[in-house]
Amino acid sequence: MKNKLAYTIVRILLGLSFIFFGATKFFPLPSAPLAQPAMDFLTAMTNTGYFIPFIGIAELLVGILLIFNVWVPFSMTILSALMINIILFNAFLAPSLNGLVMLVILVVLQVYIMFCTWHAYKPLFTKTRIVK
Repeated sequence: MKNKLAYTIVRILLGLSFIFFGATKFFPLPSAPLAQPAMDFLTAMTNTGYFIPFIGIAELLVGILLIFNVWVPFSMTILSALMINIILFNAFLAPSLNGLVMLVILVVLQVYIMFCTWHAYKPLFTKTRIVK
């Protein structure tokens, strides 16, 4: 890791962001009205009774792990799945310039942390033979 201070600042910023986003799943904040497809999707997810709380818990978990610098590669793996869905939601159901800017910032922070912890992911990309 080249710059421990930058890594720590980025990790804490990303952690606080996802603690905030996770908390809003349980304590919603007023927001601007969304396009109908986005509202339909969120209504369906809310009506399941479990999906929005599940996402909130996952976001809170990622945030807490990042803040306390525990299992960072594991939290980045979970966050990757969450971020793909966040990006797709914003791209197809609720496109906006503000959302795009926020997503770019979050993705840059995540990529930086993954770059700093690349040694943990390297074994996933090595050629291995499966023995039968």
